[in-house]
This record gives sequence, C-alpha cells and structure tokens, in this order.
Amino acid sequence: MRSGDRERELRERIRELREAERGTVPPFRALWDGAAARLHTRPRPRLAVALKLAAAGVVLAVSVTLYRSFTDDDDAQGAAPPLLTVGLAAPPTITSWTSPTASLLRTPGAELLRSPPTLDASILDRLTATPAQPKGA
Repeated sequence: MRSGDRERELRERIRELREAERGTVPPFRALWDGAAARLHTRPRPRLAVALKLAAAGVVLAVSVTLYRSFTDDDDAQGAAPPLLTVGLAAPPTITSWTSPTASLLRTPGAELLRSPPTLDASILDRLTATPAQPKGA
C-alpha cells in the first residue's frame, strides 16, 4: 500500500468519525443559549452570601449594643464588674506578666556569653585621685 492510499484511508476514517460524532453532540448555539438563560434565572451565590453576612453583622451590632446598655446601667449603680461576679481572677498587670515562652529564652551556659563587667569611672577616679601616703606617716 502506498503512502497516498494510506492518507486517503485515514482521512476517510476521520471524516466518518466526525459525522458520527455530530449526530450525538447538540449544536453549540443551543448550549450557549441554555447557559445564558440559566445565568439570568439563577441567583448569584456571592450575592446570597453577602446578604447573609450583612444580616449577621446587623444582628451582632444590635446584640452588642443591647448588652452594653444593660451592663452600663449596672456599672453606673456601683455593681461589681461581670468578671469578678463569675469568680475569675483579675488579669495580671503589665509589670507582673511574663510570657509563656520566657523559659525557652534561658539556655544552659548563657552566663558564659554575657559581656564581662566593666569598671565604673568613679572607681578609677578614686584610685588615681588618692594621694600617696608616706610609709612613715
């Protein structure tokens, strides 16, 4: 079989496959029109999520406002703050607080890496400013 015959046979087979496939595939225009129709009839999910988040934000703002209005009245009359009425300890002050990871900063042998102590200038001044005492005096 020559190469020209093989090419004709191959082209004939490809043409038959295309025709067979065209019978099973709907036209492109029908698919496009269907997708466009579904796009305009279906609500957008992003809009629905945004509306739900906005509604949740409004509910949260109203509940915080109401909570503060009730607790501000109690504080103004001298009632104990809610934290102490529950029995929880007061939070530590900034001067007494230590980080939970402070112990990780203390490593063995850290004292070897510190700089040596320096002499104070006043000590040197006293050593040089002291007059020499005669031995017999």
